[in-house]
Amino acid sequence: MADINKRGPDILGGVPRLASLTALSVRHQLESDAVLIDARPERNFNLGHIPGSYAVPHGNAMATWVGWVVPWGQPLVLLSADASHHDDMVRQLIRIGFDRVHGFLAGGIEAWKSAGLPVEVTNRIGLDNLKEAHEESTA
Repeated sequence: MADINKRGPDILGGVPRLASLTALSVRHQLESDAVLIDARPERNFNLGHIPGSYAVPHGNAMATWVGWVVPWGQPLVLLSADASHHDDMVRQLIRIGFDRVHGFLAGGIEAWKSAGLPVEVTNRIGLDNLKEAHEESTA
C-alpha cells in the first residue's frame, strides 16, 4: 500500500457503473482471485451465503471492515439486498483504495441457488437461547 500513498490514487473520473454479473460469471471470478463481499443484513447472510464470502453489511462502516478483512488490491464482487446501495458501496470502497470492483451478482443469492451453486448456512444462537440451553444441560 505504500506505493499508492506515494503516487496517489488512480483518476477514475467518477464512480464506475457496476457490471451486472451472472452467477456463473461470479463463480468464475471467485475461482480466479476475486473476493465476494456479501453486504446483505447479517440475518440474510446466516440463512444462506456463498461459500468463502465475507459478511460485511452495507452501512457507514462497510469500507472499514472490508479494509480489515480483505487484502488490499484484491478484486471484489458485491452481493447486496438492495441495488440502490451499489453506488454508496462503490464510493466507500474507492475511498479506501479498493477500486477493482468487478460488479454485482445479478438476481442476488436466489440467482446463485437457481444456478445450482452451493450455499452455506451459519447457525447462530442468541445469548438468551444459549443461557436456556446451558441451564437445561446442567439441570
